[in-house]
Amino acid sequence: MRELEAQSTLIRERVRKHKSSSPAPIIEAINQLKKGAEVMMHEAELMRAQITSLERANEAASARKQRKKKRIQKRGVLIKGAGEDILAQLEADQQIAREERQGGEESGLSRQALARCTRCRETGHNSRTCKKDTSGTS
Repeated sequence: MRELEAQSTLIRERVRKHKSSSPAPIIEAINQLKKGAEVMMHEAELMRAQITSLERANEAASARKQRKKKRIQKRGVLIKGAGEDILAQLEADQQIAREERQGGEESGLSRQALARCTRCRETGHNSRTCKKDTSGTS
């Protein structure tokens, strides 16, 4: 902006001083002013393009975050007590699995445990195909 102001002041002074001499210096100053304005317009266009690109990237990131939250919310509201219960159950399951592995190694049994449903802990199916109603539990 300062450069544009300086160029316009220079042109005004040259026009005031110009009487019947050659207009070449005035034309040269106008051309410089034009060139400066073109450079600023190009820079502004580049900035607009960069801002647009950043806005698109921001929208995509927000959409990804929103998708992750929706996936969690489809299972319903999770209160603190229920979350603690889930963590406690996971810890208990891990402890049982460790104890079974240790006991199995001593007796020579297979190291691979049977696959169990995460809702009812029974073998033969998984949580998606579980027949037990777990919506009544809190």
